[in-house]
Amino acid sequence: MACTTTKSNRPCVPMAPATFAMLVIAMTSRPGSCAHVVEPGVCSVASTQLPCEEDSSLLSVSVLSSPPRKGQLSMEQLFSRFDAMSAEMLAVKAQNRDLARRVEALASQVTMLTAAQEKGHETARSFAAPPRASVGIADDAGNQTRKSSCLLYVQRHLAALDKRLKVLESNLGALQRVNRTITLTNISLRVRGANLLVSTFDGGCSADGNNAGNLIVGGGHTFSSAQNSFVAGLGNTISGCASSVVGGTSNLASGNFSVVSGGSMNRASGTASSVSGGIQNLASNDDSVVLGGSTNVASGLSSTVSGGLQNEASGEDSSVSGGNSNDAEGGESSVAGGFRNVALGFSASVVGGQSGQASGFTASVGGGANNRASGLASVVSAGTGNEARGSGSSVSAGQQNLATGAGASVSGGGGDKN
Repeated sequence: MACTTTKSNRPCVPMAPATFAMLVIAMTSRPGSCAHVVEPGVCSVASTQLPCEEDSSLLSVSVLSSPPRKGQLSMEQLFSRFDAMSAEMLAVKAQNRDLARRVEALASQVTMLTAAQEKGHETARSFAAPPRASVGIADDAGNQTRKSSCLLYVQRHLAALDKRLKVLESNLGALQRVNRTITLTNISLRVRGANLLVSTFDGGCSADGNNAGNLIVGGGHTFSSAQNSFVAGLGNTISGCASSVVGGTSNLASGNFSVVSGGSMNRASGTASSVSGGIQNLASNDDSVVLGGSTNVASGLSSTVSGGLQNEASGEDSSVSGGNSNDAEGGESSVAGGFRNVALGFSASVVGGQSGQASGFTASVGGGANNRASGLASVVSAGTGNEARGSGSSVSAGQQNLATGAGASVSGGGGDKN
């Protein structure tokens, strides 16, 4: 009996007697390892060597022996065992390749999840870890250990990422975006040691009317035509460039750079106009101002109404300082209180009283009732029904007095003429 091989000088497993035939065993060995025979005792000569190849090779072993004894494997059984081992090895290699693909897929998804978490992207919340593959147990214990270690590492990494994802979802759970609007629900935004910057793209206002750069506080506001503007309160409206409504309700700031500071149903429609409170007041011309009161109107350029009721400053640079139903119509004219007083002349003035009228250039009425100062620089200081018609004329008091001549003067009394 003898064992013959195509190559020698490498250790192998001795084989016991088998059959009267040529046993051809084809086996693929890993680099640097020996081929192993599953059933021990196949070769009968212990000194005979089987080759160990550094790469895949075909090993031919010729066995001459006596017929198989009781308890030994027949030729068919050896081939059957070999076929089973080959099939199992192919299955293990297939499982290893499948595992490698799954690990690569897991690594790719881990990378995607990490990027999504860093960007706070919505896809991070929809990520779901894929089910782990069922891995068969390979015969190679070292390879199985490495696979188990790799899976354990991936599982731990995914668990850590899942924990980070839950924290991220908790922090951003109240954040929602619908179209161009991001909504924070039941959460506050605090800025410390920094600035909150709100503006259009270039920081200025454009003619296209695109609403941007606005800061909106409260509900029910209209700001579709505003740029770089501010509104607070309830149900207020802003439009134009850099306009603002600071508070109140149903107020309108429509002029560029206009301001309504509060109150209700007030309007600032002139450029750089302002209403500082009250109800139903209107600053309609450029640089016009209403400082409170009710139903007051500053319609003249740079005019001012400082309170009161139903007053109007319609002349340029005119002013009404309170009272009721007063009107400063002349340029630079003024009415300082009273009831139904009118300053018609340029730089004319009415200071209190009732139904007084200063129609002359720089004329003035200082009080009383139904007094008229119609002459140039004329003056009626008090009384009732007095009139100063002449240039530089004056009536100091009394009733129904008339100063008609230039520089004429009536000091008092009743029905006097001069």
